[in-house]
Amino acid sequence: MGESNTMTKKEDHSPDPDDQEEYSVEKILDKRVRNGRVEYYLKWKGYGDEDNTWEPGCHLDCPELISEFEERRKKEDAKKKEEKKIKTPATDDASTDDACIPGECSGVNAPVAPVCDQASR
Repeated sequence: MGESNTMTKKEDHSPDPDDQEEYSVEKILDKRVRNGRVEYYLKWKGYGDEDNTWEPGCHLDCPELISEFEERRKKEDAKKKEEKKIKTPATDDASTDDACIPGECSGVNAPVAPVCDQASR
């Protein structure tokens, strides 16, 4: 872990390019794409959650944190996909045959019209 988790940020009021501050990234919380650029939502070391910011990935010098975030996100997405797969019935399940439109289904699994008991009326 010899690489730094920093981002160099130039002070807006400073005309001197050597007068730059470095901030340390504690954790990457989220990711988005804006105007074709990847941005990460960062938690800064020594700062509260109210100071979290979206920063372009190209400005970051923390490849290990980015890799860690991407792996964690990949695992979470796979877990969500698996949970969704378990909750959603398979398309060949008999319960989905009820969704057939009369006259458009054919074959063995075509829905049968409901049978009404005339005696109960």
